[in-house]
Amino acid sequence: GRSCGGSFNETEACNEHPCPIDGAWSKWSMWSACSRSCSSGMQSRKRLCDNPVAQHGGSDCGGSSSEQRQCNTSPCPVDGGWSSWSRWSTCTRSCQGGSQCRPRSCNAPTPRFGGKTCPGEPQQCQDCNLHLCPVHGGWGVWSDWSPCSHSCGGGETTRLRQCNNPAPKHGGRACIGSDTDSLQCNNQECPVDGSWSSWLSWNFCTASCGRGTTFRERFCSHPRPLFGGRECDGDRQEQADCNTEPCPVDGKWTEWSSFSECSKTCGFDGSQLRNRSCTNPQPQHGGEDCFGPAQETQTCGNRECPVDG
Repeated sequence: GRSCGGSFNETEACNEHPCPIDGAWSKWSMWSACSRSCSSGMQSRKRLCDNPVAQHGGSDCGGSSSEQRQCNTSPCPVDGGWSSWSRWSTCTRSCQGGSQCRPRSCNAPTPRFGGKTCPGEPQQCQDCNLHLCPVHGGWGVWSDWSPCSHSCGGGETTRLRQCNNPAPKHGGRACIGSDTDSLQCNNQECPVDGSWSSWLSWNFCTASCGRGTTFRERFCSHPRPLFGGRECDGDRQEQADCNTEPCPVDGKWTEWSSFSECSKTCGFDGSQLRNRSCTNPQPQHGGEDCFGPAQETQTCGNRECPVDG
């Protein structure tokens, strides 16, 4: 028979992606300037992971991208510095001009490692106590006593002196003691003038209506006169009208009037009237009205009426 037609194998491309490239360090840079000129500073240098740069999943560079080291480790020069001034010495005089001095030391700090010494002087002097010497004060003589402050009941009289014999000067001490002296005077009690107490309540009225009188009292006891003081001015008792409204008047009847003529001229069943009024006197000022009727009726007739045949 015939042989198979065509090729008995076939080829295709594979793993066409780029191969990984691992990163590698460039050369170190120059060292940086030292951070200090003496007494140990630091300097650094750097390198880059670009020789080549890592690509296509290659590994980064191993290690650090920077490094440091100490530099200028020799000690720095220390210039000398002055200490604080010490206290001033005691002045050679207590007043009218003396002198005093104070020292200082070049030890804050002491110069080292070629540092400069302190400039200026190690001692300072000045004038002192230039003020005039003090004059202590002395008292002058007492003045006359003043008039008493009250004419009675205890007052005070005073006298004065001045610190002027001599007056203190230039920081001298003031005079010791008081510049004022005092005494009590006119200790006798003062007269107390009398004064009225409040009025007491009004007494009962002498009448319950139609105008009565009442009175009230007060006393010269607030305070009472003492030590020759004046009595109270005015009356101890006061009087006034009271219950001035009119008294009630009860009404009373007048006399009955005469009976009126009989209402009939014959027969015995007529009637006649008589009246009275409540005006003798009439009720006033709340008085009671008259008691009983104001009109009275009675039967009348004194003959048989004629009867026609």
